[in-house]
Amino acid sequence: MTGIASIIPIIVGKLVYLPITGYLLLLVARTDTQLVWYPALFVVVAFFFLDFVPQTFIQPYIAGRNLHVGLMIFAYVFGGLFFGWYGLFLGPIILVFSLQAIRLVVTDLLHGGPVTPRPTAAEDLGSDPALEQN
Repeated sequence: MTGIASIIPIIVGKLVYLPITGYLLLLVARTDTQLVWYPALFVVVAFFFLDFVPQTFIQPYIAGRNLHVGLMIFAYVFGGLFFGWYGLFLGPIILVFSLQAIRLVVTDLLHGGPVTPRPTAAEDLGSDPALEQN
């Protein structure tokens, strides 16, 4: 369910963990109201690990700040078409890896230059973790 929800930007996991939290609150209301801390803890942990950390730290680090959103949507759609359910996860990963490979390796090979660990083309595409730490 989270993979399908990830197609919708910004909402992502909220379509999954908020209904689960509502269900847990309903169960707590029917049984023992002293256990209300469990759904509260669940929603805080789910928000932190499904929304805050991935969208704030992981996505910008992996994809870079200049990756076009339209490319990511195509990666989700075509990933799902080519690989089925797993394509929702593999599509964006393959897109990022292929763009980085083109940026670092293919351009040097096409121009006959040596392959270096530093990009020589499309330097504004993707992220450079060494520069972002400074």
